[in-house]
Amino acid sequence: MVCAWLMVAAGLPAWLAVVGAVLTGAGIGLVNGLLVVITRINGFIVTLATMTIIDGLRYGVHGTATYQGYSHDLVSLGQDSLLGVPVVFLVAVAVAVGVAWFFRDVTIGRQLLASGGNPLAARLSGISNDRSLVVAHLMSGLLAGVAGVIVVALSGSVNATIGDDLLLPSFAAPIIGGVALAGGVVSVLGTCLAALIIRLVDVAQAQYSINPDWVDLIVGAVVLGAVLLTQLRHAKPGGAK
Repeated sequence: MVCAWLMVAAGLPAWLAVVGAVLTGAGIGLVNGLLVVITRINGFIVTLATMTIIDGLRYGVHGTATYQGYSHDLVSLGQDSLLGVPVVFLVAVAVAVGVAWFFRDVTIGRQLLASGGNPLAARLSGISNDRSLVVAHLMSGLLAGVAGVIVVALSGSVNATIGDDLLLPSFAAPIIGGVALAGGVVSVLGTCLAALIIRLVDVAQAQYSINPDWVDLIVGAVVLGAVLLTQLRHAKPGGAK
C-alpha cells in the first residue's frame, strides 16, 4: 500500500517508492523489536497487535478504493522473464541466497541464531540478546517490505485487502520447512521448498475448484503437525524437556 501510494498519490518515481516501501517495512520491524525488548511482551503478541493497528490504518487512511495506473516499468518488471524464468522469481531466489549468507557468514546473523538457540549461553559469551531480538524483527520487516514490492509489481493494482491471504502461508512455510519456533534453527532452503509446495496447493485449488476452506484446514493441520513433531523430536527420554 505504501509503495502504490507513493507512486499514485505522492507522484514519486518507482525506484523511490520501492525504497520507501522497503524502509517502511524495516521501520515497522524495528518498532516491533524495540517494543519486545522494552516491554518484555512475547513477540507474537507484539506483532499481532501492530498488525491489527496497521490493518486499521490501511482501511482508515485509504478505505476500500484501489490504487492502479502506477509505474508501467514496475509492472513490466513483474511480468518480464529472463531466459524463460520470471524476473520476480529470480529476485526471490536472490533474497533467499542473501538470507542464507546472512545467517551462515555474517557475525550478527550467527549471533542471532545463538541467542535463539540458548539465550543464557549467548549472554555469557558476550552476545546481546536484546540486540538480537531487534535485529530479528528488523530483518523480518525488511523482508516483508521486499515481498510487498514484489506483490505490487505482480498485481498491477493494489487495495487495502492485498496480502491478507498470505498470513497463514507466511507462518506455514518456515514451520514446515524446519525453522524452530523456539529459535536457533533456520532452514532457508526448507522454507523455500515449503513455500513452493504451499503455492502448488493454491494452484491446484484454483485448477480443480477445490473449496479454499479445505485448503486452509489442511495447511493449518500440517503446521500443527509439524510443530508437534518438532517438540517430540527434541523431547528427552521419559518425557522430560
